[in-house]
Amino acid sequence: MDGKLKKKCLEELREAGFTNLQTFNYDALEYYQTPEDLLLLLIYTPIIPDFGLNDRDFELLNNFIANNQTSKGIVTNSNRFMIIPRK
Repeated sequence: MDGKLKKKCLEELREAGFTNLQTFNYDALEYYQTPEDLLLLLIYTPIIPDFGLNDRDFELLNNFIANNQTSKGIVTNSNRFMIIPRK
């Protein structure tokens, strides 16, 4: 899925008549203090579609937490893109 949304947005902007398109990527580390904090994020945002409907989701989450626990909390990332269109 990585890059598909960005590509779709760029295509739609070109179809709308934009020719000068600047793109920027932003990837920042995020820390969650508790497993519950991370769980709330996964339940209430569409990061992982249908998260929690499969029992394996929680096994994978627990493994992720165990492998990404730091003194600052559970580390993950937030990857975003920005597009500046000009006609």
